[in-house]
Amino acid sequence: MIRFKMRLVEHLIEEASGDFTVEAETPAQAAGILLQAHDTAREADRNLVTLPDGQARNIEPDDVVGNRVFCLLLDEEGDEIGGEIMPDWGYLRHSQNQMKRPACPPPVPPPAWRCSHDEAIRSASSRRRRG
Repeated sequence: MIRFKMRLVEHLIEEASGDFTVEAETPAQAAGILLQAHDTAREADRNLVTLPDGQARNIEPDDVVGNRVFCLLLDEEGDEIGGEIMPDWGYLRHSQNQMKRPACPPPVPPPAWRCSHDEAIRSASSRRRRG
């Protein structure tokens, strides 16, 4: 068996919302105005989102509505190699019965994910030979 240095990452998805009436030429422009006001509030370390016309709503996430858990392969220095590593559920299902498959199905990798275990290992190995 090979030893791999891995990082387990969990992202929590929080939710908060506020309704605004925004004057703009398109919904996309209205969304841009809201997002710019949100960015301005975050830069000031505030939760109160205020539009130029004075409308304001407190947007403070207080409900966790989901999470995402994934793994990253690390090199010897602790730097990430490639993208997310998807688990081999088949291996886990058949190995020593000490590890159990989670109740939910494995996540589907996002379309932009192109890294495989083998690609990441080859990349790390070639860097070690060059370095």
